[in-house]
Amino acid sequence: MRSDFQKLLCECYKTGRGGAMTSKHVRKKIKNAKNDEDGSYYSTKVSRRKIIGWEHKEFGENLAPLKRFVGKQVGKKWDKVYSEICKHNKKASAVGVHIFQHLYDFIIVKCEKHEDGSIHDCDLSYRWRTTELSFGEIYVDPEDGIIKKYKRNKRKVREPREPTSYELTPCEKLEKVKGIWYLIEFGYVEEPYVSWRYEDGERFHFIAHRKVWRQVSKKQLNSKELKQHGLSNAA
Repeated sequence: MRSDFQKLLCECYKTGRGGAMTSKHVRKKIKNAKNDEDGSYYSTKVSRRKIIGWEHKEFGENLAPLKRFVGKQVGKKWDKVYSEICKHNKKASAVGVHIFQHLYDFIIVKCEKHEDGSIHDCDLSYRWRTTELSFGEIYVDPEDGIIKKYKRNKRKVREPREPTSYELTPCEKLEKVKGIWYLIEFGYVEEPYVSWRYEDGERFHFIAHRKVWRQVSKKQLNSKELKQHGLSNAA
């Protein structure tokens, strides 16, 4: 890691004299400081620089160097890489906190390996399942501790399933149940139900009828019908 990596990554100074002096917010601060009773607040050079903001450093979001650095560590031991980062960046400093805060955006340390060989992130989970890494994500192998790029296992091509039903007409359907084909017919059937009405302030119930679309008949296909539709029962 470069010795000036901290400065390259996240140290950027504010703009110069022109922008600071013309700012209404800065001029107001200087005016209030001049009107101080003893006049000592604005007397020194250091105080003036603090008011204007020249000595203030901001942390930028130029994280591309950090991302490139992590990408170049693929194939190395995570412990050695982490030691090198800690050597050049102190966690106690503000810059060090900034670096370690964004370091784990580009590398996944806490992960687990499933029986099928897939790698899942332990920090991200969906209900009862952990989230599998995306292709190209950088992670630390939980077995050997080496930094690697994730490559998903090839998915097995599913064999096409044999259809279990065919619709002949809106009222007829062929359906396979436990390996045997049946002809099922549908139609409207009158179904009784209990309804209520009020007479002279009292409630009475009576039996009414309504038409319901449902299964009317179910018949097993014979050998001739199976041959006609090009079907066969399970052995």
